[in-house]
Amino acid sequence: MKKIVIAPDSFKGTLSSRKACRAIANAAERVFPEAAILCLPLADGGEGTVDCFASLPGSRTETVTVSGPLGERVSAPLVFLPDGSAVIETASAAGLGLAPEKKEPLRSSTFGVGELIRHAATRGARRILLGLGGSCTTDGGAGAACALGVRFLTEQGEAFLPTGASLKQVAKIDTTALSPAVKGLDLILLCDVTAPLFGAAGAAFVFAPQKGASPEDVQFLDESLRHMGAFYDAIRPGTSLLPGAGAAGGLGAGLCALFGGRLSSGIDAVLDAVDGSGALAGTDLIVTGEGKLDEQSLRGKVVSGVARRAGNAPVAVIAGVVDCPEESLKRAGIARAFAVHPAPVPVEIAKKDAFRDLEKAAQKAFLTWKERA
Repeated sequence: MKKIVIAPDSFKGTLSSRKACRAIANAAERVFPEAAILCLPLADGGEGTVDCFASLPGSRTETVTVSGPLGERVSAPLVFLPDGSAVIETASAAGLGLAPEKKEPLRSSTFGVGELIRHAATRGARRILLGLGGSCTTDGGAGAACALGVRFLTEQGEAFLPTGASLKQVAKIDTTALSPAVKGLDLILLCDVTAPLFGAAGAAFVFAPQKGASPEDVQFLDESLRHMGAFYDAIRPGTSLLPGAGAAGGLGAGLCALFGGRLSSGIDAVLDAVDGSGALAGTDLIVTGEGKLDEQSLRGKVVSGVARRAGNAPVAVIAGVVDCPEESLKRAGIARAFAVHPAPVPVEIAKKDAFRDLEKAAQKAFLTWKERA
């Protein structure tokens, strides 16, 4: 074994991608002491995306205070790149990690995400890369739009800040008072999902339960997103059916329709930025990973992106939990998958010894690989 590349996503709620890299690298160094080991922490538009770009030469990080998902003030980082672009994460202003123990899927707002966009634009960024992953919201992007000057009006002509609970009250959208800073902005929306705005595969049915929505809430939110979809499709035909329109609870659709946003693969953008293809070249083994490996992992997330760029190198996945058929893994170009835990465990338990548990699981995986090589 001459070269091993370790390129995981974060293990949500337990380890950042950098810490996951270090844990796996520790194990690799013990089992393959002769190998050159390269750590490549990754993200796909969710938590950790800003960190990936912040590691680039010449980048500059700022931290600003914006509205959190329930209106509380939170500190959120953004990165300015040498070419004048800025990189922002939805997760830092409207992320699941900011939600209280009792999540509020009907009340949570993306207003703080709009504040981040406005801040970057007023500082001169004309191109903004916005990671859409990890949100706790399902407001169709209305909150972010409000922060950027869009007015949502009721039948009585009253302007208000819509959330998932009140999207159906929108009777008109007024874009005449947009913040001058965001006009003509090149807004690239980094996705890790391909969900449309609504329907069985849409934002509410697929993702709202993870954000605390009950079955009744899910049905209500789906109807609300359909309502908003009619407005968005009138502005930009076909918006609601775009792959990724349902990302971040419909933020993808809202920013596409109202601001000309372009949906793009988050993992591809990150790999391009950190020269992922070059780093993966000439590798004897690539190890990637995330908190839970399932069918969604193979549709636009870090694991699938790494596997697509692996070339002839074998790809192994180490995940907190593995819940994916072997045939699906093989179709995606993944040779082996190893689990830290045999069954799902609560985040509170998983995070207690997350680094040590991942390191131990990685060592077992490397030993298994060595024996079967």
